Amino acid sequence: MRHHRRDALDVSGLDASQRMRLLEHEAGELANDAQKASGQQPEGKDRIPQGCSGALVHDDVITSHTSSQGRHGQKYPDTHSALQSAYDDVQARADRGELVLGRGHGRCAEVSLISDRLHELGRTESISTTDDARRALAGSKIYTVAVGEQFDNDGNKVAHGSYLPPCRSCGPVLEALGVGLHS
Repeated sequence: MRHHRRDALDVSGLDASQRMRLLEHEAGELANDAQKASGQQPEGKDRIPQGCSGALVHDDVITSHTSSQGRHGQKYPDTHSALQSAYDDVQARADRGELVLGRGHGRCAEVSLISDRLHELGRTESISTTDDARRALAGSKIYTVAVGEQFDNDGNKVAHGSYLPPCRSCGPVLEALGVGLHS
């Protein structure tokens, strides 16, 4: 799987406003890093010419990750089971004609960000349902930007590094999990 991520940051010494500025900064810098990467790169530092870059703040940690793209038969991220359940629910709703899936369904930056956080939190608490995930992620916020030129859900162009709202799959999942949007 091709993806790009930055190291997690401890933001315990920052106030809420400083955290939000750093959240925006991390998502934007990751978009730039991912687009500029070249040559042979270590895992998690791949070149991503187009996609989505995001940052998540939860408790005292900011993490950042791009969307994921397949490479030579590699699997997509190991999605946490509680998060996968939420995406499966969105898929079922789409199958019933209740909504339209996002074009990156299951591969967006939001998937990796939330799944990684749930796996980390799962080391100290049991998280097996969407309700468990919602409780565990209380107070979290996410911010996403375009990597390369993208289009929002209404077909409007979004320039590289500009805020990119969640896709039609991620929006309902973020709402179900209580993850707030910073825009």
